[in-house]
Amino acid sequence: MAELSSVLVWLTVAFAFAVALITSFVLGAEALLCMLGRRNALRRNLRRYRRA
Repeated sequence: MAELSSVLVWLTVAFAFAVALITSFVLGAEALLCMLGRRNALRRNLRRYRRA
């Protein structure tokens, strides 16, 4: 019984760690995409200002 509980605890910890890793990776990817999008938008705005 003790072995089963320890295995369950290990599985829950591993699952929680995996979920945290995936969420952090997804959030990081979204942040990078947002940053790239903002940079592109800034470049477009600068081009528009130069043309005007």
